[in-house]
Amino acid sequence: MLKNFQGKFFKVLGQSYYQLRPQLLTRSHIYLSNSTSAASSYTSIVPEATNEDRNQDTLYKELEIEIRSSEPAVLKSFEWFLSYTAGQLGIKLSESWAPAKPNHNRLTLLKSIHIYKKHRVQYEIRTYFHHMKFENITGSSVLTFLEFIQRNVPEGVALKTTKLEPLTEIK
Repeated sequence: MLKNFQGKFFKVLGQSYYQLRPQLLTRSHIYLSNSTSAASSYTSIVPEATNEDRNQDTLYKELEIEIRSSEPAVLKSFEWFLSYTAGQLGIKLSESWAPAKPNHNRLTLLKSIHIYKKHRVQYEIRTYFHHMKFENITGSSVLTFLEFIQRNVPEGVALKTTKLEPLTEIK
């Protein structure tokens, strides 16, 4: 099936991966295909970047990332990965915090579907959260950072990002 993900032979939305790489924001925009007919029939939802867009960069005040998981060890490991990656890219981590208690979602059901109302089973799902804020980050750094971390999200971890209003446009 997919042998070489970043190879030149795979087409992404009718264009090569390297042509679209600066425009991609999330993993959901990527559609891979070995044949050009399926990829070329799909209409792109990612806006085309012009030369002016490539030369301009935007400075964002902060980027907030929320990660959640049902396993606290996986969450802690991914939090370390995010802070280490940000440090390697020169992105300043301003705040990192987690709520003291996880979110508990309980569901109580009958053991039998017909009778015996006294006999019940209770299921519980615990969701652990961690929030991280990054300060004064450029638009190109945001795209690179988000693309890298979204490709490395472990199984069972949800990722939510929020960018605040841009401060200035850098030329």
